[in-house]
Amino acid sequence: MRALSRYLILGAFLGALVFSSSPVLAASPSTNPIPGNGCLFQNPVIGGSNLQDRLWLDPRWPEYYQRDPDYPGLHFNTGQWAGLDVRAKLKLPFANGGIVIASTGTSRDPAGGGFGVVYEGLGPCTGWITSYWHNPTPVAYEIGQVLDANMPAGTPGCTGFEDKCGIDAIPPHSHWTIGFQSDGDPFPQDIPAFNTTSPNPILGSIWWVSGLRLFPDSRPAFAPPPTNTTTPKPVTQKPQTPTAASPLIGLLLITLIGVIVLLGVSREKRFRQFLTIIAATIVILGVLWLLASR
Repeated sequence: MRALSRYLILGAFLGALVFSSSPVLAASPSTNPIPGNGCLFQNPVIGGSNLQDRLWLDPRWPEYYQRDPDYPGLHFNTGQWAGLDVRAKLKLPFANGGIVIASTGTSRDPAGGGFGVVYEGLGPCTGWITSYWHNPTPVAYEIGQVLDANMPAGTPGCTGFEDKCGIDAIPPHSHWTIGFQSDGDPFPQDIPAFNTTSPNPILGSIWWVSGLRLFPDSRPAFAPPPTNTTTPKPVTQKPQTPTAASPLIGLLLITLIGVIVLLGVSREKRFRQFLTIIAATIVILGVLWLLASR
Protein backbone atom coordinates (compact mmCIF):
# COMPACT_ATOMS: atom_id res chain seq x y z
CA MET A 1 0.00 0.00 0.00
CA ARG A 2 2.90 2.33 0.76
CA ALA A 3 4.31 1.79 -2.76
CA LEU A 4 0.88 2.44 -4.24
CA SER A 5 0.70 5.69 -2.30
CA ARG A 6 3.98 6.84 -3.78
CA TYR A 7 2.73 6.11 -7.31
CA LEU A 8 -0.52 7.93 -6.62
CA ILE A 9 1.32 10.97 -5.32
CA LEU A 10 3.50 11.00 -8.45
CA GLY A 11 0.39 10.53 -10.63
CA ALA A 12 -1.35 13.36 -8.81
CA PHE A 13 1.58 15.68 -9.45
CA LEU A 14 1.64 14.80 -13.14
CA GLY A 15 -2.14 15.14 -13.35
CA ALA A 16 -2.00 18.60 -11.80
CA LEU A 17 0.68 19.57 -14.27
CA VAL A 18 -1.50 18.38 -17.18
CA PHE A 19 -4.56 20.19 -15.81
CA SER A 20 -2.63 23.46 -15.51
CA SER A 21 -1.59 23.24 -19.17
CA SER A 22 -5.08 22.45 -20.54
CA PRO A 23 -6.20 24.94 -23.24
CA VAL A 24 -9.38 26.04 -21.49
CA LEU A 25 -8.78 29.73 -22.38
CA ALA A 26 -6.57 29.25 -25.45
CA ALA A 27 -7.16 31.65 -28.38
CA SER A 28 -7.53 30.27 -31.87
CA PRO A 29 -5.19 31.65 -34.56
CA SER A 30 -6.41 34.21 -37.09
CA THR A 31 -8.07 32.50 -40.06
CA ASN A 32 -9.00 35.62 -42.04
CA PRO A 33 -6.08 38.07 -42.15
CA ILE A 34 -7.19 41.49 -43.38
CA PRO A 35 -4.99 43.74 -45.51
CA GLY A 36 -3.53 46.72 -43.74
CA ASN A 37 -2.75 45.24 -40.36
CA GLY A 38 0.65 46.91 -40.56
CA CYS A 39 -0.57 49.97 -42.48
CA LEU A 40 -1.04 53.15 -40.49
CA PHE A 41 -3.81 55.38 -41.88
CA GLN A 42 -4.26 59.10 -41.38
CA ASN A 43 -7.08 61.59 -41.92
CA PRO A 44 -6.69 62.74 -45.55
CA VAL A 45 -8.27 66.17 -44.97
CA ILE A 46 -5.52 68.82 -45.02
CA GLY A 47 -5.87 70.88 -41.86
CA GLY A 48 -7.36 67.98 -39.88
CA SER A 49 -11.07 68.71 -40.28
CA ASN A 50 -13.41 65.82 -39.60
CA LEU A 51 -13.78 63.87 -42.83
CA GLN A 52 -17.50 63.28 -42.44
CA ASP A 53 -18.14 67.02 -41.93
CA ARG A 54 -16.56 67.74 -45.31
CA LEU A 55 -18.61 65.24 -47.33
CA TRP A 56 -21.03 66.32 -50.06
CA LEU A 57 -24.27 64.32 -50.22
CA ASP A 58 -26.81 65.65 -52.69
CA PRO A 59 -30.10 65.95 -50.76
CA ARG A 60 -32.07 65.24 -53.96
CA TRP A 61 -30.87 61.62 -54.12
CA PRO A 62 -30.30 60.31 -50.58
CA GLU A 63 -30.55 56.66 -51.68
CA TYR A 64 -27.63 57.21 -54.06
CA TYR A 65 -25.23 57.39 -51.10
CA GLN A 66 -26.26 54.16 -49.37
CA ARG A 67 -23.77 51.68 -50.85
CA ASP A 68 -22.42 51.34 -47.31
CA PRO A 69 -25.49 51.62 -45.05
CA ASP A 70 -23.40 52.15 -41.92
CA TYR A 71 -21.38 55.02 -43.41
CA PRO A 72 -23.51 57.07 -45.84
CA GLY A 73 -21.63 58.73 -48.67
CA LEU A 74 -20.09 55.85 -50.60
CA HIS A 75 -21.41 55.91 -54.19
CA PHE A 76 -20.59 55.27 -57.85
CA ASN A 77 -22.14 55.09 -61.29
CA THR A 78 -21.58 52.40 -63.90
CA GLY A 79 -17.91 52.34 -64.90
CA GLN A 80 -16.84 54.49 -61.93
CA TRP A 81 -14.94 53.71 -58.75
CA ALA A 82 -16.80 53.68 -55.42
CA GLY A 83 -15.80 56.66 -53.31
CA LEU A 84 -16.76 59.72 -51.28
CA ASP A 85 -17.29 63.30 -52.47
CA VAL A 86 -15.15 65.54 -50.25
CA ARG A 87 -15.22 69.35 -50.24
CA ALA A 88 -11.66 69.85 -49.01
CA LYS A 89 -8.08 69.67 -50.18
CA LEU A 90 -6.78 66.20 -49.51
CA LYS A 91 -3.50 64.46 -48.78
CA LEU A 92 -2.76 60.74 -48.81
CA PRO A 93 -4.53 58.52 -46.26
CA PHE A 94 -1.25 56.67 -45.64
CA ALA A 95 1.00 57.90 -42.82
CA ASN A 96 4.02 56.43 -44.68
CA GLY A 97 3.30 58.33 -47.90
CA GLY A 98 2.69 56.85 -51.34
CA ILE A 99 3.68 56.68 -54.98
CA VAL A 100 1.88 57.82 -58.15
CA ILE A 101 0.94 54.75 -60.21
CA ALA A 102 -1.54 56.23 -62.74
CA SER A 103 -2.77 59.60 -63.95
CA THR A 104 -5.02 61.03 -66.64
CA GLY A 105 -2.31 63.58 -67.41
CA THR A 106 -3.76 66.27 -69.67
CA SER A 107 -6.55 63.95 -70.80
CA ARG A 108 -9.85 63.44 -69.01
CA ASP A 109 -11.47 60.37 -67.57
CA PRO A 110 -14.12 59.11 -70.08
CA ALA A 111 -16.32 57.96 -67.17
CA GLY A 112 -16.78 61.52 -65.92
CA GLY A 113 -13.93 61.79 -63.42
CA GLY A 114 -12.21 64.70 -65.17
CA PHE A 115 -8.56 65.02 -64.22
CA GLY A 116 -7.58 62.17 -61.91
CA VAL A 117 -4.58 60.61 -60.20
CA VAL A 118 -4.03 57.23 -58.51
CA TYR A 119 -1.56 56.42 -55.72
CA GLU A 120 -0.39 53.26 -53.97
CA GLY A 121 0.74 53.10 -50.35
CA LEU A 122 4.35 52.34 -49.47
CA GLY A 123 5.89 49.75 -47.15
CA PRO A 124 3.20 48.09 -45.02
CA CYS A 125 0.55 49.97 -47.04
CA THR A 126 1.58 48.33 -50.33
CA GLY A 127 -1.53 47.05 -52.08
CA TRP A 128 -3.71 49.86 -50.78
CA ILE A 129 -4.86 52.12 -53.62
CA THR A 130 -6.33 55.63 -53.38
CA SER A 131 -7.48 58.00 -56.14
CA TYR A 132 -8.66 61.61 -56.51
CA TRP A 133 -10.96 62.84 -59.30
CA HIS A 134 -12.42 66.14 -60.60
CA ASN A 135 -9.14 68.00 -60.00
CA PRO A 136 -9.47 71.49 -61.56
CA THR A 137 -6.23 71.11 -63.53
CA PRO A 138 -4.05 68.21 -64.65
CA VAL A 139 -2.12 66.80 -61.69
CA ALA A 140 1.51 67.91 -61.80
CA TYR A 141 2.92 64.71 -60.32
CA GLU A 142 4.61 62.19 -62.62
CA ILE A 143 4.06 58.45 -62.55
CA GLY A 144 6.61 56.93 -60.16
CA GLN A 145 6.90 60.10 -58.07
CA VAL A 146 6.89 59.51 -54.33
CA LEU A 147 4.84 61.74 -52.01
CA ASP A 148 5.31 62.09 -48.30
CA ALA A 149 2.33 61.92 -45.99
CA ASN A 150 1.65 65.67 -45.88
CA MET A 151 1.90 66.61 -49.57
CA PRO A 152 -1.34 67.62 -51.37
CA ALA A 153 -2.80 64.66 -53.27
CA GLY A 154 -6.12 65.98 -54.60
CA THR A 155 -7.92 69.32 -55.05
CA PRO A 156 -11.70 69.88 -55.24
CA GLY A 157 -12.85 70.75 -58.74
CA CYS A 158 -15.58 70.37 -61.36
CA THR A 159 -13.84 68.63 -64.23
CA GLY A 160 -16.04 65.91 -65.60
CA PHE A 161 -19.28 67.66 -64.63
CA GLU A 162 -18.66 71.30 -65.58
CA ASP A 163 -22.25 71.77 -66.80
CA LYS A 164 -23.58 70.85 -63.36
CA CYS A 165 -21.03 72.70 -61.24
CA GLY A 166 -22.33 75.52 -59.05
CA ILE A 167 -23.48 76.43 -55.59
CA ASP A 168 -27.10 75.42 -56.28
CA ALA A 169 -26.19 72.25 -58.12
CA ILE A 170 -23.07 70.15 -57.45
CA PRO A 171 -20.24 72.01 -55.70
CA PRO A 172 -16.53 71.55 -56.50
CA HIS A 173 -15.30 68.43 -54.75
CA SER A 174 -12.88 65.51 -54.92
CA HIS A 175 -14.29 62.07 -55.65
CA TRP A 176 -11.94 60.23 -53.31
CA THR A 177 -11.61 56.44 -53.33
CA ILE A 178 -9.64 53.93 -51.29
CA GLY A 179 -9.40 50.17 -51.70
CA PHE A 180 -7.14 47.16 -51.88
CA GLN A 181 -5.74 45.23 -54.86
CA SER A 182 -6.84 41.61 -54.75
CA ASP A 183 -8.16 38.83 -56.97
CA GLY A 184 -10.81 38.14 -54.31
CA ASP A 185 -12.69 40.24 -51.76
CA PRO A 186 -10.08 40.91 -49.02
CA PHE A 187 -12.53 42.39 -46.51
CA PRO A 188 -14.89 40.74 -43.99
CA GLN A 189 -18.34 40.05 -45.40
CA ASP A 190 -19.97 42.65 -43.13
CA ILE A 191 -17.91 45.44 -44.75
CA PRO A 192 -19.39 46.48 -48.13
CA ALA A 193 -16.66 46.36 -50.80
CA PHE A 194 -17.10 46.94 -54.53
CA ASN A 195 -14.83 45.45 -57.16
CA THR A 196 -13.45 47.23 -60.19
CA THR A 197 -11.32 45.51 -62.79
CA SER A 198 -9.46 48.36 -64.41
CA PRO A 199 -8.38 48.24 -68.05
CA ASN A 200 -5.05 49.57 -66.80
CA PRO A 201 -2.92 46.42 -66.21
CA ILE A 202 -0.93 48.24 -63.53
CA LEU A 203 -3.99 48.54 -61.31
CA GLY A 204 -5.64 45.15 -61.80
CA SER A 205 -8.61 44.21 -59.62
CA ILE A 206 -9.40 46.59 -56.75
CA TRP A 207 -11.97 46.31 -53.96
CA TRP A 208 -13.18 49.77 -52.89
CA VAL A 209 -14.53 50.56 -49.41
CA SER A 210 -15.74 53.67 -47.61
CA GLY A 211 -12.88 55.84 -46.35
CA LEU A 212 -15.00 56.67 -43.29
CA ARG A 213 -14.16 53.20 -41.98
CA LEU A 214 -10.47 54.05 -41.65
CA PHE A 215 -10.35 56.90 -39.16
CA PRO A 216 -10.79 57.53 -35.41
CA ASP A 217 -14.24 56.82 -33.96
CA SER A 218 -15.18 54.87 -37.08
CA ARG A 219 -12.22 52.51 -37.36
CA PRO A 220 -13.18 48.98 -38.52
CA ALA A 221 -11.51 45.68 -37.90
CA PHE A 222 -8.96 46.08 -40.66
CA ALA A 223 -7.54 49.42 -39.46
CA PRO A 224 -4.77 48.93 -36.86
CA PRO A 225 -4.47 50.85 -33.58
CA PRO A 226 -2.58 54.15 -34.11
CA THR A 227 0.26 53.02 -31.82
CA ASN A 228 0.96 49.81 -33.72
CA THR A 229 3.11 50.43 -36.80
CA THR A 230 5.22 47.29 -36.92
CA THR A 231 3.51 44.27 -35.38
CA PRO A 232 0.39 42.99 -37.18
CA LYS A 233 -2.58 42.47 -34.92
CA PRO A 234 -4.76 39.37 -35.43
CA VAL A 235 -8.21 40.37 -36.61
CA THR A 236 -10.41 37.38 -35.97
CA GLN A 237 -9.08 36.26 -32.62
CA LYS A 238 -12.02 34.61 -30.82
CA PRO A 239 -10.96 33.27 -27.40
CA GLN A 240 -12.82 30.21 -26.27
CA THR A 241 -15.04 30.83 -23.26
CA PRO A 242 -14.24 28.91 -20.07
CA THR A 243 -16.16 25.64 -19.87
CA ALA A 244 -18.44 24.75 -17.00
CA ALA A 245 -15.92 22.11 -15.91
CA SER A 246 -13.21 24.69 -15.13
CA PRO A 247 -14.38 25.43 -11.53
CA LEU A 248 -14.74 21.67 -10.92
CA ILE A 249 -11.13 21.05 -11.98
CA GLY A 250 -9.97 23.76 -9.61
CA LEU A 251 -11.89 22.14 -6.76
CA LEU A 252 -10.44 18.73 -7.61
CA LEU A 253 -6.90 20.13 -7.60
CA ILE A 254 -7.40 21.76 -4.21
CA THR A 255 -8.86 18.53 -2.81
CA LEU A 256 -6.01 16.47 -4.27
CA ILE A 257 -3.40 18.73 -2.68
CA GLY A 258 -5.15 18.35 0.68
CA VAL A 259 -5.22 14.57 0.34
CA ILE A 260 -1.50 14.48 -0.50
CA VAL A 261 -0.70 16.56 2.58
CA LEU A 262 -2.78 14.26 4.81
CA LEU A 263 -1.10 11.18 3.32
CA GLY A 264 2.25 12.66 4.26
CA VAL A 265 1.39 13.34 7.91
CA SER A 266 -1.04 10.50 8.78
CA ARG A 267 0.22 7.34 10.52
CA GLU A 268 -3.14 5.56 10.88
CA LYS A 269 -3.31 2.66 8.38
CA ARG A 270 -7.06 2.65 7.69
CA PHE A 271 -7.17 6.41 7.25
CA ARG A 272 -4.22 6.28 4.82
CA GLN A 273 -6.02 3.59 2.80
CA PHE A 274 -9.12 5.79 2.67
CA LEU A 275 -7.06 8.79 1.51
CA THR A 276 -5.34 6.65 -1.12
CA ILE A 277 -8.71 5.66 -2.60
CA ILE A 278 -9.81 9.33 -2.71
CA ALA A 279 -6.56 10.37 -4.43
CA ALA A 280 -6.92 7.58 -7.01
CA THR A 281 -10.52 8.64 -7.71
CA ILE A 282 -9.50 12.28 -8.23
CA VAL A 283 -6.69 11.31 -10.63
CA ILE A 284 -9.01 9.03 -12.62
CA LEU A 285 -11.71 11.74 -12.86
CA GLY A 286 -9.13 14.26 -13.98
CA VAL A 287 -7.73 11.97 -16.67
CA LEU A 288 -11.22 11.16 -17.95
CA TRP A 289 -12.10 14.86 -18.12
CA LEU A 290 -8.86 15.63 -19.95
CA LEU A 291 -9.51 12.91 -22.54
CA ALA A 292 -13.08 14.11 -23.06
CA SER A 293 -11.98 17.74 -23.57
CA ARG A 294 -9.38 16.98 -26.26
